Amino acid sequence: MKTIFIIITFGLLSTLAYPQNNNHNDDDDEFYIGFPEDDISINRGRIISGKDAEPHSAPYIVSIREGENGAHICGGSILTKNTILTAAHCLKSNLYVAVGLHDRRDTTNSQIIKVKNYIGHDNYKGGSSPYDIGVLHLSEPIKLNDNTIKPIDLPITNEKQTGEVTLYGWGRTIANSWNLPNILQVVTTDLLTNEECLNELPDKDKKNLHNTMICTGSRNEHISSCNADSGGPLVQKNNDNKTILVGLVSWGVLPCGKANKPSVYTHIGSHLDWIKINTRK
Repeated sequence: MKTIFIIITFGLLSTLAYPQNNNHNDDDDEFYIGFPEDDISINRGRIISGKDAEPHSAPYIVSIREGENGAHICGGSILTKNTILTAAHCLKSNLYVAVGLHDRRDTTNSQIIKVKNYIGHDNYKGGSSPYDIGVLHLSEPIKLNDNTIKPIDLPITNEKQTGEVTLYGWGRTIANSWNLPNILQVVTTDLLTNEECLNELPDKDKKNLHNTMICTGSRNEHISSCNADSGGPLVQKNNDNKTILVGLVSWGVLPCGKANKPSVYTHIGSHLDWIKINTRK
C-alpha cells in the first residue's frame, strides 16, 4: 500500500505535534513537528534517479544539520547572507547550516553556522498540509562570493512556471535504503499542472494537494525527491537565463520513485510576500 511521506530525516519519533507558535529562538527548550496520522517514512534519503552534480553547480544550496557536527537532515537555499529558506517541517531546535558543500562529509572549505532563530508559516499545520515553508535566521552572516556561495533568485510574480525544472539534494537515491549519498545529486524533471498532479495522486492523497503547491512527474523513469531532500531547491532558468527558485521539497508518495507518482513542493511564487516580510525579521 502506498503511503504519504514527509521528506525529513529523524532517526526516532515519539508523540509529536506542530507548535502553535512557529517563531522560535534557540533559547527555547523544545520544539515539536506534526505528521499526518497515516504511516509515514522517517528514513534518511536522496534524489531517486539523479546523478552527481558538478561541483558548486548549485551555489545557493545548504545542508541543514541537527547539531554542529550532526548529520544532514534537510536542504535549504540561501536567500541573503543572514537567512535560509527551507520547509517548515524541517524546523527544530539546535540547527546548523553547512554552506559551500559538494561532498557533505568534506567541510574543509565550507562554513558551519548556527541557526539563531527560525520562523515557520503560521498556517502550516504539520504533515503534508500546505504552507510548508520556513526561514532560518543565522547567528552570523554567510561569507558570500561570486562562484561557490551565493543567494538564489526568486520569481518576480506569483505565476506558476511550466516545463523542465532541476532538483538538487543529498536525499536517498534508493527508495528502501537508509544510506545518503556523499556527493550532491541533481536530476531534471517536468512540472505538472495541478490537474495532472491530482489525476496521478492516489485517491486518498488527493485531498492534500493545495493551490500553493506544485508537482513534478517522473516521466515514467522513476524520478522523484525522497527523504532528506526536504526543504531543498527545485529551480528553473527564467527568460533572462537566471536560475530562480520555484519550489521547496515538501512531500510525496512512497516508495520514492518506484511509485511513479508525483513529488510535491511548496510553490515559491505563492509565498513571495511572506518570504519578504519574514526575511527582514
